[in-house]
Amino acid sequence: GQSSGRMLEVQTGMVTIPGEGEVQLSRRFQWQRQGAQNMELREAFESRHLWGSGVGPAEKGGVCTSMNAERTAWIDYIWYSHSLLRPVALSDVCAPSQPIPDRDHGSDHLPVMARFEFLV
Repeated sequence: GQSSGRMLEVQTGMVTIPGEGEVQLSRRFQWQRQGAQNMELREAFESRHLWGSGVGPAEKGGVCTSMNAERTAWIDYIWYSHSLLRPVALSDVCAPSQPIPDRDHGSDHLPVMARFEFLV
Protein backbone atom coordinates (compact mmCIF):
# COMPACT_ATOMS: atom_id res chain seq x y z
CA GLY A 1 0.00 0.00 0.00
CA GLN A 2 0.90 3.62 -0.24
CA SER A 3 2.02 5.52 2.87
CA SER A 4 -0.29 8.20 4.24
CA GLY A 5 2.73 10.18 5.41
CA ARG A 6 1.62 10.06 9.04
CA MET A 7 4.16 9.02 11.65
CA LEU A 8 3.64 7.02 14.82
CA GLU A 9 5.99 7.96 17.64
CA VAL A 10 6.30 5.49 20.49
CA GLN A 11 8.10 6.60 23.64
CA THR A 12 10.10 3.59 24.77
CA GLY A 13 10.95 4.90 28.21
CA MET A 14 14.66 4.99 27.44
CA VAL A 15 16.12 8.38 28.25
CA THR A 16 19.57 9.90 27.87
CA ILE A 17 21.16 11.27 31.04
CA PRO A 18 22.10 14.90 30.27
CA GLY A 19 25.85 15.49 29.99
CA GLU A 20 26.72 11.81 30.39
CA GLY A 21 25.37 10.27 27.19
CA GLU A 22 24.29 7.18 29.14
CA VAL A 23 20.90 5.65 28.48
CA GLN A 24 18.71 4.44 31.31
CA LEU A 25 15.15 3.22 31.74
CA SER A 26 12.63 5.83 32.78
CA ARG A 27 10.40 4.79 35.67
CA ARG A 28 7.22 6.08 34.03
CA PHE A 29 5.83 6.24 30.51
CA GLN A 30 3.62 9.02 29.24
CA TRP A 31 1.27 7.51 26.68
CA GLN A 32 -1.14 9.53 24.59
CA ARG A 33 -4.00 8.00 22.66
CA GLN A 34 -5.12 9.85 19.58
CA GLY A 35 -7.42 12.68 20.60
CA ALA A 36 -7.02 11.94 24.31
CA GLN A 37 -4.98 13.28 27.18
CA ASN A 38 -1.71 11.76 28.36
CA MET A 39 -1.91 8.56 30.38
CA GLU A 40 0.85 7.74 32.86
CA LEU A 41 1.89 4.09 32.77
CA ARG A 42 3.57 2.37 35.72
CA GLU A 43 5.44 -0.91 35.95
CA ALA A 44 3.58 -3.64 37.85
CA PHE A 45 6.68 -5.17 39.49
CA GLU A 46 8.48 -1.97 40.54
CA SER A 47 7.94 -2.81 44.24
CA ARG A 48 9.83 -6.08 43.67
CA HIS A 49 12.76 -5.10 41.45
CA LEU A 50 13.09 -1.61 42.99
CA TRP A 51 14.50 -0.35 39.69
CA GLY A 52 17.63 -2.46 40.04
CA SER A 53 18.33 -2.52 43.77
CA GLY A 54 16.13 -5.61 44.29
CA VAL A 55 17.67 -7.58 41.41
CA GLY A 56 20.18 -10.24 42.36
CA PRO A 57 20.98 -13.89 43.01
CA ALA A 58 18.71 -16.21 44.97
CA GLU A 59 21.12 -16.60 47.89
CA LYS A 60 20.79 -12.86 48.54
CA GLY A 61 16.98 -12.87 48.20
CA GLY A 62 17.13 -11.23 44.79
CA VAL A 63 14.58 -11.20 42.01
CA CYS A 64 15.01 -11.27 38.23
CA THR A 65 13.29 -12.03 34.95
CA SER A 66 16.41 -13.32 33.21
CA MET A 67 19.37 -15.26 34.54
CA ASN A 68 22.11 -17.05 32.67
CA ALA A 69 25.79 -17.79 33.25
CA GLU A 70 26.71 -14.18 32.38
CA ARG A 71 24.05 -12.04 34.05
CA THR A 72 21.13 -11.74 36.44
CA ALA A 73 18.81 -8.97 35.27
CA TRP A 74 15.30 -7.54 35.20
CA ILE A 75 14.53 -7.02 31.52
CA ASP A 76 10.82 -7.87 31.18
CA TYR A 77 8.11 -5.42 32.22
CA ILE A 78 4.32 -5.11 32.47
CA TRP A 79 3.17 -1.50 32.07
CA TYR A 80 -0.34 -0.43 33.14
CA SER A 81 -2.42 2.70 33.69
CA HIS A 82 -2.64 3.30 37.44
CA SER A 83 -5.71 5.48 36.94
CA LEU A 84 -7.64 2.59 35.36
CA LEU A 85 -6.13 -0.57 36.87
CA ARG A 86 -4.77 -1.84 40.18
CA PRO A 87 -2.49 -4.90 40.35
CA VAL A 88 -3.97 -7.51 42.70
CA ALA A 89 -1.61 -10.44 42.06
CA LEU A 90 1.92 -10.78 40.69
CA SER A 91 3.83 -13.90 39.68
CA ASP A 92 6.81 -15.19 41.65
CA VAL A 93 9.99 -13.54 40.39
CA CYS A 94 12.54 -14.99 42.81
CA ALA A 95 15.86 -15.62 41.12
CA PRO A 96 16.51 -19.31 40.43
CA SER A 97 19.37 -20.94 42.34
CA GLN A 98 21.23 -21.92 39.12
CA PRO A 99 21.64 -20.26 35.71
CA ILE A 100 18.92 -21.01 33.17
CA PRO A 101 17.90 -22.41 30.72
CA ASP A 102 18.07 -25.81 32.34
CA ARG A 103 15.98 -28.97 32.53
CA ASP A 104 13.07 -27.12 34.20
CA HIS A 105 13.33 -23.77 32.37
CA GLY A 106 13.35 -23.74 28.58
CA SER A 107 14.53 -20.13 28.39
CA ASP A 108 16.79 -17.75 30.27
CA HIS A 109 13.69 -15.57 30.84
CA LEU A 110 11.23 -16.24 33.65
CA PRO A 111 7.57 -15.53 32.88
CA VAL A 112 6.02 -12.44 34.45
CA MET A 113 2.29 -12.37 35.01
CA ALA A 114 -0.03 -9.89 36.69
CA ARG A 115 -3.73 -9.85 37.52
CA PHE A 116 -5.43 -6.46 37.57
CA GLU A 117 -8.65 -5.03 38.95
CA PHE A 118 -10.48 -2.30 37.03
CA LEU A 119 -10.91 0.90 39.04
CA VAL A 120 -13.68 2.36 36.87
